[in-house]
Amino acid sequence: MNRNIGLLVAVTVAALTLLTFFPGCRSGGENGEDGNVYYVSPSGDDSAPGTQEKPWKTIQKAADTLEAGDTAYIMTGTYAERVTPRRSGREGKEITFAALPGHTPVIDGRTVPLNNDQAALCEIANRNFIRISGLQIVNANAFSGACGIILSQVDHVIIEKCAFRSIASSGIAIWDSRSVTIADNEIESAARQGEQACIVLTGTTGFEISGNHIFSGSAGEVRGEGITVAEGAADGKIVRNRIHHLGRPGIYIDAWDRKTSGIEVTGNTIHHCQGDGLVLVQELGGALESIRISNNLIHDNRDCGLVCGRSSVGSPQPMKEISIINNTFSRNGTDAWGGGLLIDTPRIEAILVRNNLFSQNAQFQLRLETDVPWAAVPADHNLFDALIDVDEEYIGTDFIMGPALFIDAEGGDFHLQARSPAIDCGSTAAAPADDLDGTARPQGPGIDIGCYERK
Repeated sequence: MNRNIGLLVAVTVAALTLLTFFPGCRSGGENGEDGNVYYVSPSGDDSAPGTQEKPWKTIQKAADTLEAGDTAYIMTGTYAERVTPRRSGREGKEITFAALPGHTPVIDGRTVPLNNDQAALCEIANRNFIRISGLQIVNANAFSGACGIILSQVDHVIIEKCAFRSIASSGIAIWDSRSVTIADNEIESAARQGEQACIVLTGTTGFEISGNHIFSGSAGEVRGEGITVAEGAADGKIVRNRIHHLGRPGIYIDAWDRKTSGIEVTGNTIHHCQGDGLVLVQELGGALESIRISNNLIHDNRDCGLVCGRSSVGSPQPMKEISIINNTFSRNGTDAWGGGLLIDTPRIEAILVRNNLFSQNAQFQLRLETDVPWAAVPADHNLFDALIDVDEEYIGTDFIMGPALFIDAEGGDFHLQARSPAIDCGSTAAAPADDLDGTARPQGPGIDIGCYERK
């Protein structure tokens, strides 16, 4: 036998032998091949090889070991630990921590000592290209500021399909990062003690917060907002989230003292919050610009459906280029206060209000405070089922007065009946290409008013 061929055979046999003894690991390679795969189980051992048959015991062992392209599959069980990844992935080779398909791993902080008031059960700082998928994170209550996950100065991090329950402060907090995706998570009873939101994001660009379900397990338990985006956040999307039964507003966008801009708020459903549904504000006078609010269903909130609010300081930067298009505001407010849409800041430039449906709001449908210049708020093609305070309400041009004719507002179905005057009466100018359900617009000769297009 040729010596080189014999050597090749020997190496191949040795490699196959290693794969036999370590079936949970496969070598990474170039050209986009997968990296190593490891497994974690509460019945495992951190001195084991990390295979499916001989898994590690802790998620932190995986966090200390994984390199770019590697994956840790985490099996059913409870993990009383704090997790901090040691390394970054890279483009095309992210590091992944995921529930093994069919398994339910739980990181439980009930007995985990957190070292300060801004700690979390999972912290990722100055790391990039990491994905966390399918984990449950519960009982982060050691301090009023304890969070489920904190991301700080990260780039290309994805938190998806996770569940958060009983968290003192934010379920997920993101600070000063880039290209962060928070998708399809369930957050129940977070923000129970602190002032932060269930999801809070500041100083971050290129983000997406989508498909999350955020709610309270019992009345008054959640003291923070559902989603807060603030303080220099830019070029991001807040889309297709369902937010309800919270103790404060559903979505809160606050420039604070830094320019905050380029944010799309689309296709969210916000209801039964003990505050406003959606708030735009400049608490310390920062500029708030280029915000598009479309296809949202905002109903049955205690105060207003949407507030464009004034700053708490004397001379804020302007709030400008705000588009409020094809939303449905219904049944917001109480006998004491509240209504559909309130614009309460005089330093505005171009707030467009178009194709919105206002129905059965308590104190007003669309209200501009007395020092707000009407000329800065072009409004057209909106439907009002009635005016409540004629002296204070604003209706704009090309409006429709008539009943909304929802399928069943009392039962939560705000689709339009066939006889609704909202059908085909909206403007095509700047209208979204589809509706809250994803139905293409228009379905008839014209755009329907509100968040739904009748098929």
